[in-house]
Amino acid sequence: MTKTTSEHIGYWFAPIEELYKKLANNQLGSGPEARFFWDNGGKVLLVAHMDTVVCPHIAGKRKNLLYGAGFDDRAGCWLAYNLGREYDYDVLLCDYEESGRSSGQKHNIKQDYQCIVELDREGEDFVDYGLADDDLIKALEKHGFRHSYGSFTDICALITDVACVNIGIGVKHSHSCDSYMDLDVMARQVSRLREFFDELAKSGICYKQPEQPKRYFGFSGYGEFDDNDENYFCDFCGNIAVITDELTGYYYCQDCYDYECRYQV
Repeated sequence: MTKTTSEHIGYWFAPIEELYKKLANNQLGSGPEARFFWDNGGKVLLVAHMDTVVCPHIAGKRKNLLYGAGFDDRAGCWLAYNLGREYDYDVLLCDYEESGRSSGQKHNIKQDYQCIVELDREGEDFVDYGLADDDLIKALEKHGFRHSYGSFTDICALITDVACVNIGIGVKHSHSCDSYMDLDVMARQVSRLREFFDELAKSGICYKQPEQPKRYFGFSGYGEFDDNDENYFCDFCGNIAVITDELTGYYYCQDCYDYECRYQV
């Protein structure tokens, strides 16, 4: 990736008010409906969100690790924007995801996308929230992606029948001040995505959601599940979740919740 002003990762770690001003030409809606859209006539929609739990900044780099805060999901914004330019894909950057009210729900989604890909996931896997059919899951696994489970992100709020997935981008400790992004993991995931995108362009396949998608969110309240809840999985390690965060929509096992309480501001 080249490093013009908007392509450099540091550009995307500005305070959100400043980022709004920088991207004003692409803004749709205002307040809780505000989102930013690049219509490149693409066959794939790339999604990320601009809001963060901790004030975004980059503290420094050591070997393959980029330290700071707000990588969830400013790093996703950076990747979505650059991949959108590289492949002429459409790009949608949402707001209010961290409070479970993603402005993506207000966006008019074209129904002829081949698939929708969000870049808002820790680690080196991908999740689909029941929004992708088996064919898309197998196509991603074919290129080395590992399928896992998650709770909520912007694609869960989109009104569409197009299949959606969320790709891990190497971020760790998303909501804490000691967050970092593993650049080696990020590079591997982007390499897998490029392979998938190249195959997608050749195949022309349009992936759709299952007729009755199984959603992995919709918990009963902070701290516990009721008898009607299915098994949910910790967003950070994949173990069975025992705690839900009503503000963010994330699920935690006890160990990850204890860690987050220690380090989150």
